[in-house]
Amino acid sequence: MAQVHSVILAGGNGDRLWPLSRRKRPKQLLPFIKHQSLLEQTVDRITSLVSFENRWVMTTQEHEEAIEKRIEDLVPHILVEPEARHTAGAMILAALMIEERDPDATIIFLPADHYIPQTEKFLEFINHAVDYAATNGVITMIGLKPSYPATGYGYISYDHSASFPAPVHAFHEKPDSALAQEYFEKDYVWNSGMFVVNVKAFLSICQKTAPEVFDPVAHFVNGSGDYAAVPSISIDYAVIEKTIKRAVLPADFVWCDVGNLDTFLSLRGYKETEQNIIEIDAKDNLVEVSD
Repeated sequence: MAQVHSVILAGGNGDRLWPLSRRKRPKQLLPFIKHQSLLEQTVDRITSLVSFENRWVMTTQEHEEAIEKRIEDLVPHILVEPEARHTAGAMILAALMIEERDPDATIIFLPADHYIPQTEKFLEFINHAVDYAATNGVITMIGLKPSYPATGYGYISYDHSASFPAPVHAFHEKPDSALAQEYFEKDYVWNSGMFVVNVKAFLSICQKTAPEVFDPVAHFVNGSGDYAAVPSISIDYAVIEKTIKRAVLPADFVWCDVGNLDTFLSLRGYKETEQNIIEIDAKDNLVEVSD
């Protein structure tokens, strides 16, 4: 029987929540709600679905030590890219490593920096996607139903007459305001960056649509190539936009990718408190006091 594996993508360069985040302290490692980081919340979210031995985190060398300290008791496999090469290289590398251990695995790829408070509802959709992806040989995307015409997310158009998960018509990059309104009115869904797929199907799709990424990663895994030869490109551009073997499952659980400092602080429940802080000719400062 095929087993379910999870791969949490935990790279990042730490610039989206500056000055709280840094290159060596990206947003997924910052203390968030109840002093848990977004990464730890992501791990907790899938523990009831994915057994301990099938949990993986993909990261980079500069984040490896910090991640190990936070989750080493919850995740046994921490994969490290020698150099950051965006999501296409990272996901192919993880899939190749998993295929060696479990050739029939179904993989759930999840970003490490999403805020999803409705765990049970989230798991309902993920389970549905797992059941579908395990037997249909397509990349199954979790699409989020938009709450407003956002310009900061990619959109997915799909066959509204089909059962879910539905065939994808097109993948649309981040739009301007006018296009975002059009997509919103047409009931397109946001691309969440969450994917579920059978490992053999995923590797076959990547090999056909993005050999320029797949081949150097495969050479690196078998010891005959340098990871620096892997181009830095997202899975969306390299694979998802090119393949026809894709489906989307529209979901309506509460979700936020915590893309800016205001969002991070509001979700964390930031409150202004008096501290023993000295300001000299300064105003409108954010002061982070460590516990």
